[in-house]
Amino acid sequence: MVERPQGLAGRAEVLGSFDPDFGGGHEAAGRALETGATAFIAYNDLMALGALSCLAARGVRVPEQISVTGFGDILCAAMCSPALTTVHMPTEDAGEVAVDLLAALLDGGPAERRDLPTNLVVRASTAAPI
Repeated sequence: MVERPQGLAGRAEVLGSFDPDFGGGHEAAGRALETGATAFIAYNDLMALGALSCLAARGVRVPEQISVTGFGDILCAAMCSPALTTVHMPTEDAGEVAVDLLAALLDGGPAERRDLPTNLVVRASTAAPI
């Protein structure tokens, strides 16, 4: 069990360790259904797509019965049904920052924290809490 963010009703639960791929998302969604979850937040969009597949196969309506959110905003996130709500992050910028930080460390300097802009891309896979 993890601490609930301020202002949200209910509880948050880490379901376990799953592979960060389509199959892992499929497996994790099955576990989420066992807990009675009403929202599923995936490690990445590929896992979220696996979750959507599992939920569709079991006849679970998204987002009416459970909301699904991913991370990464991959191209197919907007093309699946329902379209996936996800967190967009500038991956090219993240790669450049990673190289800069690694170069600083290799030169013996400090690796300073760098924040990158992210935004929530709300699509059809989420609804207001039940």
